[in-house]
Amino acid sequence: MIATSRFLLWLPRPGSPADPASLRRWQETAGRAGLTAVNWGPLRLGVGPGPSPRPAETAAPQTVLDAYPLRLPHLPAASGPIDARWAEEHAQIFTLLGWDGRQLTLQSDAVGLKPVYWAETADGWLFASTITDILLCEPALAQPIDPLALQFLFIGRAVWEDRTLHQRVKRLKSGAVYRWTADAGLTITRERRWQLPEPEPKMRWDAFCARMDGEIGRLMDHTLGNKPEPLALSLSGGYDSRLLAAQVVARGLKPLSLTFGAGHTREARAAAEIARLLGLPHRAAPYRDDIILGHLNRLTGWFEGCSDLSLGQAAAIEDFHLPPVRMVQGFAGDLIAGSFAARLKGGDDISLDALSHAIVRYYFPTAPDLARVIGIPFDHDAMEASVRAELGDDSPCIPAFWRWAWEDHVRRYTAGVLLATQPWADLLLPYYDRDYVTFWARVPLEGQRDRIWFKRWFAERHPTLARVPHPEALEHMISQTQPARAFEWTGRQCYKVAERLLGTRRLNEAMRAIGRSTYIYDGPNLTSRWHQRQLFERLEQFRPALQQQLGIHLKPDFASGLPDRRGRTTQPARLLLTLGAYADHLQRALAAGRREVRLEEDAAPSQLAPQAAPSGG
Repeated sequence: MIATSRFLLWLPRPGSPADPASLRRWQETAGRAGLTAVNWGPLRLGVGPGPSPRPAETAAPQTVLDAYPLRLPHLPAASGPIDARWAEEHAQIFTLLGWDGRQLTLQSDAVGLKPVYWAETADGWLFASTITDILLCEPALAQPIDPLALQFLFIGRAVWEDRTLHQRVKRLKSGAVYRWTADAGLTITRERRWQLPEPEPKMRWDAFCARMDGEIGRLMDHTLGNKPEPLALSLSGGYDSRLLAAQVVARGLKPLSLTFGAGHTREARAAAEIARLLGLPHRAAPYRDDIILGHLNRLTGWFEGCSDLSLGQAAAIEDFHLPPVRMVQGFAGDLIAGSFAARLKGGDDISLDALSHAIVRYYFPTAPDLARVIGIPFDHDAMEASVRAELGDDSPCIPAFWRWAWEDHVRRYTAGVLLATQPWADLLLPYYDRDYVTFWARVPLEGQRDRIWFKRWFAERHPTLARVPHPEALEHMISQTQPARAFEWTGRQCYKVAERLLGTRRLNEAMRAIGRSTYIYDGPNLTSRWHQRQLFERLEQFRPALQQQLGIHLKPDFASGLPDRRGRTTQPARLLLTLGAYADHLQRALAAGRREVRLEEDAAPSQLAPQAAPSGG
C-alpha cells in the first residue's frame, strides 16, 4: 500500500489514443506538485510523498490510500486486505484507489469528506486531489461556470452536491464507487451511500439512555484505545465538546483544551470554566486582525472557491505553536443530536418535493441580489429540482433530509474546518460514525428538536458540567466582574433594539453613514469604514481575473446588490471575495504553468512516455 495525501490520475478512454499535449501537461503538473509516478499499467498515476521514504518493491502496489497528511504516520501496518472497512477503521477520512491489473476501483469514506475531483476529457478521465491540478492538465475545463453552483454558494456558503464552480469539473459523489476497465471505460455506482432509518416514535426514554451510554462508550474507546499522544481537545464550550472533554478525562487523559477566539468571548469563557471543572489546561487563541484578507492565498488554495473563506479561521490552531498534534474534535455532533430538526416545519416532510422546497426556503434569506452583483439571477425552480434529484427516491422524507444534511451541508460546508486544520492537527472525530448516526436517525423528532433528549441525558450524567451556561445563552453569562463580556452583551442588546425600531436595512444604512459596518463578521461586530474599503478595493483588483478565468462580470455598482434578504452584507461580501480570490489563484497558477511549458519547450523536446518509479508501502 502507498499512503499519500495528494494524487493525480489519468484513465484512458477505450479505443482513444492519448493526446501528446495532454500527456505532457499531466507530466508537468505532476512534476510541479512533486508527485512520483506509480507503474499501474495503462494508467497514469502520480502520488505525493508519504510519511517516510518508501522501500522499493518488485511489483507495483495494488492500493493507494489518500488521507490527510498528519494521519499518515499513524496508519498501522496492514495484516490483511486494504479495503474500505480497513480505511474507515484507521484513516476515517480517505479516498481509496485499488488496481488489480485489470480494473481500477476508486471510493471514499461514506460521506466523502476529503475533497477529490474529476473531469472527463477528450481522451479519458482525470482525477485529482485539487481542482487546480485538473485545470493545469486541461485549462479549457475552467469554463463555462456552473450557474447553479454559484447560486448554492451564495445561499449555503458552499457549493452543494457534486458540483464545483466549473461545469465540467465535479467532486466525487457521496457513497459513489468509480470503476474503470480498458474495455468498458468509467462506470459510477452509488452503492456506499448511507441508508438511514426512519424515526421511531415509540422509542422510550430509558431505551434511549441505555443505547446512548453504549454508543458514547464505544466511540470513545475506539478513539482513545491506543492513548494517542500528544493529545489536544477542541473545546468550544458547547454540549458536544464538553461531552468529549468529560469522556477523555474519565479515561485518565488530561489533554490541552483549545478554544478558537479571544479569551473574553462567551465561547472561551464557557470553555475555560469547563476546563477548570475537569482539571484540564486551557488556552484560547484570538483570531488575527484579519485572518481572511490577510491569508487569501492559503485559504483559497484550500477551498478552491467551493466554500466560505471564513471557515479558514480554524487555521488559528497554527497560532498555538504546537508540534503536530492529534486533536479530538466534536465534528458534526450538533447535526447528529438534533439541531437540524428545527429546520423542518409543518408539512415539510409530506413529500420529497416539499422537502426540497423547504431546504431552499430555509437557506434563501442569506441570498443577495445576484443579478445586480454578477448578472446571474437566482433560479428557484432549478435549485429545487437539483436538490430534489440529490435527495433521491430510495428513502422516506426524514431519513432523506438527514442524509442530505450530511452529504451537502456537512460535506461541502462544515468539513471546510478539516481542510483548514489539516496542516497542524490530525483530527479524531468520534461522532463521524455510521452506527452513531444511524442511532440518532431513529430518535423521535420531539426528542431531537432543540436537542431536548441529548441535553437531558447529558445533565443526568454530568450535572456539574451541564450547569455551565451554553455560549448561546449569553444573557445568563453576564456579570459585572466580566467587563469585556458585559460590553459585548450591551452592544448586542443595543443593536437588537435599533434593528426593531429602524429595520435591518435602515439600520445598516445608518451605520454605514457614520462609518460603521457589519460587513465581514456576523452579528453586531462593527468594523471601520477603512476596513470595508480594503475589501472592496481587493474585489476591484480581482475584477479582471473573475472575467478572464471564470467568465464572471462584476457589475459596476455590485455593492448595491450585496445586502441579503435580511439587509446584511456580511456573508455575500465574503462569498464574493471567495470568488475573486479563487479566480486570481487560478490566473496565477495557470500562468505559471504556461511559463514552465515555454521554458521546457525552448530547452529540450518533451518526453512523452510516462516515467514509472519504484513505489512501496
